[in-house]
Amino acid sequence: MDFTANVQSLLQQEPFDETALAKIREGAFASDKGLNDFNSLVNQQMAGGEAKQPAEALRIGLSLCALNRFDEALPYLEKAQDSREKWIYLGRTQRLLRNYTAARQAFEKARGAGAAPAQVAVELARTQVAAGEIDQADKMLQSVGVAEQTADWHVTQAKVLEARGQRRQAVQSYEQALDLDQNHQEAIFRLAYLADLAGDDEQAVDYYESLLSGGPVHVHALLNLATIYEDRGQYDQAEECILKVLTIWPAHERARLFLKDIMAGQEMVIDEDVERFREKRSALFDIPIADFELSVRARNCLQSMGINTLGDLLRINEEQLLAYKNFGETSLDEIKHLLTSKGLRLGQALEEERKARQQEILKQVQGDPAILVKPVAELQLSVRARKALQRLNIQTIGELAARTESELLGVKNFGQTSLNEIRQRLGEYGLTLRKA
Repeated sequence: MDFTANVQSLLQQEPFDETALAKIREGAFASDKGLNDFNSLVNQQMAGGEAKQPAEALRIGLSLCALNRFDEALPYLEKAQDSREKWIYLGRTQRLLRNYTAARQAFEKARGAGAAPAQVAVELARTQVAAGEIDQADKMLQSVGVAEQTADWHVTQAKVLEARGQRRQAVQSYEQALDLDQNHQEAIFRLAYLADLAGDDEQAVDYYESLLSGGPVHVHALLNLATIYEDRGQYDQAEECILKVLTIWPAHERARLFLKDIMAGQEMVIDEDVERFREKRSALFDIPIADFELSVRARNCLQSMGINTLGDLLRINEEQLLAYKNFGETSLDEIKHLLTSKGLRLGQALEEERKARQQEILKQVQGDPAILVKPVAELQLSVRARKALQRLNIQTIGELAARTESELLGVKNFGQTSLNEIRQRLGEYGLTLRKA
């Protein structure tokens, strides 16, 4: 069963509870495609008339919470059928929207709907922390017995300690939470954030990256990690983080501004790199491989692969070399050492060409760069054109704009009519296909 069919089945599960939601999250956040598919599926359900039914409203509301789309989740949760899940998630949503009185009321109703007293106490304490009522929150937490102190309890206790300026003790509490639940998203995020504040970038990046390897997209983690990457000059990684935010929240103002800053900074670096690249090319790229001291095996393999010059080496990566018969790690290390001695690296030409394409596409965009991460489904193409893009695994408008006409025309059953259709649709966004 494919992902979409599996999610549709889970969304119809009775009762629809946190167990079903956890299974959906596990599949949705396993890959960018899964996340995009889940997001699209939820959008389709929101557009359907059945969303007016209480049971369907609960499914959509919980799904939107899983995607961190809390503003949109609120009205669905409010009209959902009464259940423990409804009141817990409605309380959390109200708290995140800073409606603290409404959040408290929802949690009290969750108690009446069967939620465990300890869970309600923790949720109320978290609400008190958010409202700045630190002493009351601490008192509420202490009402929970030691045997009932969950990972959420320790996270909330850590928040109390943070509010009191006791960061070291807060770190210990977050670590206790991870002892109970090694994948606790909030505990990992707070540990990353505190490491970031302490100037420990390496530790912060480790935590942020582990946080993003699974579970819901954490917008603050993505933005914070992007900031660290940008400071390090790792613009590709920073851009990837921001594009993930914009995939789910296309209107996120901070992310859109951040993307423009990253691309502007990247363009300056690319201009410098390209200039150095050209200087090196004129002096080195046409030098025959035969002029360098390589082992007979390495030289013969390169010759068989049609790699005759230094420039040819820069248009191939490690995986391609190692995939060739009789080409092993020893030969790879030999070639990498040769390139390093010249200030070059395998795949350098491919990387520069890709960066140049990104800049070319970005300059075409008339307005918001978030256009590039919109799914190609928004172009409303014909069935034939859509199938061709599926064969090329093109998921976003930006990926489509990075392709050439010849690449598209090379797909089976893709003709001039489909090409003209795609040109027209891209033109509506101020974009064109890449020139060969």
